[in-house]
Amino acid sequence: MVALVLWQDAVKGRDGKLVYHDDSELDAEWRTRPGHGERIRHLAHCRDHLDGRFRAVIARAVDKEADPRDIASCHPQEGVWWKLDEFDEGTGAFVAHVVPGGA
Repeated sequence: MVALVLWQDAVKGRDGKLVYHDDSELDAEWRTRPGHGERIRHLAHCRDHLDGRFRAVIARAVDKEADPRDIASCHPQEGVWWKLDEFDEGTGAFVAHVVPGGA
């Protein structure tokens, strides 16, 4: 199982489902941070071995405009599964949606 931190402000309702779109304006600074490579490996593992599915911890930013962001609060989404719709392994950008029914 893989669990990823998703920023609350990037979770949106679209066509009756919850969608997370993270292009993060992936600048050169973020790409050099240790967490970026680890997240790409986790997303690739989800795609290759877990049918694109992962669990999430939802984080609320102290300041949505800050870079890097600090977490004001966070909570795991118990019983909720997300599934990758798109994943760019080169940049780390991805789109995912909540799986109806959880499994």
